[in-house]
Amino acid sequence: HFDPVDAGYARQRTLDRDRFMTAEEALEWKARGYTVVKMKIGYGPEVDLEVVRAVREAIGFETGLAVDA
Repeated sequence: HFDPVDAGYARQRTLDRDRFMTAEEALEWKARGYTVVKMKIGYGPEVDLEVVRAVREAIGFETGLAVDA
């Protein structure tokens, strides 16, 4: 059984599927000790690239980043 908390895995938790994770939210997950952040994409190529780039820059390369379209 995969336990995301034990694995250090944070995912975007929102009921609003039209809202993407912000860099600030990703930093909050990182500050809580998560080693991987998963975020929702699928808002269009330009928006996706901008949002993923902002989150990656915020959390750095030592924190994993997964996306789900």
